[in-house]
Amino acid sequence: LASDDKKQEIGDLKAKQYLGETDDEKYAKLNENSLDLKIKSDRTVINKKALLRNENPSTMSQEAFMEEMSKDADRRYKDKLRRKERMETFKKQAALAFRRGEFEKALSLYNKAIEQICSIPTELLLILTSNSMIK
Repeated sequence: LASDDKKQEIGDLKAKQYLGETDDEKYAKLNENSLDLKIKSDRTVINKKALLRNENPSTMSQEAFMEEMSKDADRRYKDKLRRKERMETFKKQAALAFRRGEFEKALSLYNKAIEQICSIPTELLLILTSNSMIK
């Protein structure tokens, strides 16, 4: 390793001699007052549009979107529970009407129960196969 370090130093010295100046001489020639920098073009590769705030009301941030999705899911779940509860009420009333022999009323109540659960196919299947539909 020591020989590699020596070879590297020799290579550095030869390169400095070839170029004609050492680093110290270059820095000595630099004067802050004499420097005049000109920027010809902005070569920044950063996407500047991504940093700008989008004030368009039709768009929203990801966090706001996810929050709205969560609220919507909660609202739909609660609505589904309410509809299922109403369906169960209509179903119980229809079963009582069927036992009393009031078949038209039972059928009407079963139809109301079906309307309440239009998005619950398994419950719909159970109601359709009930006794009042068979007779």
